[in-house]
Amino acid sequence: MAPPTTSVTSSGTAAGAAGVPEPARQHTKAGATAFAEYYIEVVNRTATDPKVGLLEPLALETCKTCDNHEGTVRELSAKGQKFSGREANITKSDIVGHSEVATFVKIHANEPEVSIVDSNGTIVKRYPEIVDDVMVFNLRPESCHFVRNRGFGLCLCWSAAWAGVG
Repeated sequence: MAPPTTSVTSSGTAAGAAGVPEPARQHTKAGATAFAEYYIEVVNRTATDPKVGLLEPLALETCKTCDNHEGTVRELSAKGQKFSGREANITKSDIVGHSEVATFVKIHANEPEVSIVDSNGTIVKRYPEIVDDVMVFNLRPESCHFVRNRGFGLCLCWSAAWAGVG
């Protein structure tokens, strides 16, 4: 699946944080999928061009997984480092559950072999390829949970962006 091609708005006039594409602001199945895909794209963008402050509006403070992503961006930025490429390439998105109170979006992604490089392009750390990683977003009108599953444990992410309180 190619990265989403939706345009990004610059104001928070619709539900959600500023910068979230209009389709990702809708409290529909399609909106839930668009939000999950958008979050992955922002993770990719901030890995290859570390800018602090882009991920934070998409998650509440209680999200440990989001805190990890945000911390990585802060560290990369402070050290003048970046990822050599995308962290995740979405291959498939599915709605795996939907009701009046929640929509579950399952994202399949391949994580290519990637490195952290310094400002001279010297490899600082390498990460191996992961094929068919699975992430499940539990999106609710009042909150958003992000559940990452690599076969062990769960991490939760609450997002104010999709809930319209950002």
